[in-house]
Amino acid sequence: MKNDSETNIRELRKIKYKREVGINIIKIDPSSCDPLLFKNYLIKILLKLIDIMKFHGGEDLTLSYFKKGKIFHYLFNNWQLLKQLKLESFLLKAFILF
Repeated sequence: MKNDSETNIRELRKIKYKREVGINIIKIDPSSCDPLLFKNYLIKILLKLIDIMKFHGGEDLTLSYFKKGKIFHYLFNNWQLLKQLKLESFLLKAFILF
């Protein structure tokens, strides 16, 4: 069990953030990390980022960033994948009802 925990931590530490680029999860090996743990971790990160954006910029500026970042295009174009991952309702709530 300890080995699984260490592997999960090692994989989750591969999540990187740069202001210019955003969140990078590409280097995570999905076969080495607990998918449910990763999903929950990613959800927490996204919710925290949305809260920070709303706090510092307000809802109008946050919505503007979502439009500029083409968040809604991403949701629409990747709907089937998001549905398979069971993330569609979370993302709708997070980005549309924020």
